[in-house]
Amino acid sequence: MKAKFIMLFVLFTSIFVGCKDEKSVDELKVKESTVETDGFKINFRAVVNEDDEFHLFYTEDGSDAFNGENLLKVQKKSAKTPQDITFIFPEDAAPMNIRLDLGNNEKQGVVKFDEMILEYKGKKFQVEGAKIFKYFFPNNFVEFDTINSQAKIKVLPETHYDPIMVANDEMKLEIQKLYKK
Repeated sequence: MKAKFIMLFVLFTSIFVGCKDEKSVDELKVKESTVETDGFKINFRAVVNEDDEFHLFYTEDGSDAFNGENLLKVQKKSAKTPQDITFIFPEDAAPMNIRLDLGNNEKQGVVKFDEMILEYKGKKFQVEGAKIFKYFFPNNFVEFDTINSQAKIKVLPETHYDPIMVANDEMKLEIQKLYKK
């Protein structure tokens, strides 16, 4: 009887003492982390009218042979104000050519660009507004409106929806400049 009493006493003591300072999950502080990298990074500041997923394909040989192995994706919610669409490359990636896919949402209609920044090891290349379009050529789904700094996206009948902007030779030169010491 005495042994049962001692066991119950130890059990209850450990329960009450062990749980007195625990906090609920909602009370715990969340440590926010920001991704800092010396590797290659591209940021487009743009107004996105519909929820969408943006893709950035890249090649390391400068060719236009884009594939799913060198692909970065960014989800964005719709907003009436400009937001960052940031693509952070793997540390060992050395892109020489890029292709921006302007989403999968056929309701997107327009993406208004405010700025584009390419960064690598502390070096930057920055372009604002419609000057961004000087560094890309669009496919049939995209029309550049240089007056309003917009990429107007079209839906073409009986065609797979795929609005893209591919880097031109001027952009490839700017990318190369970032690698030079």
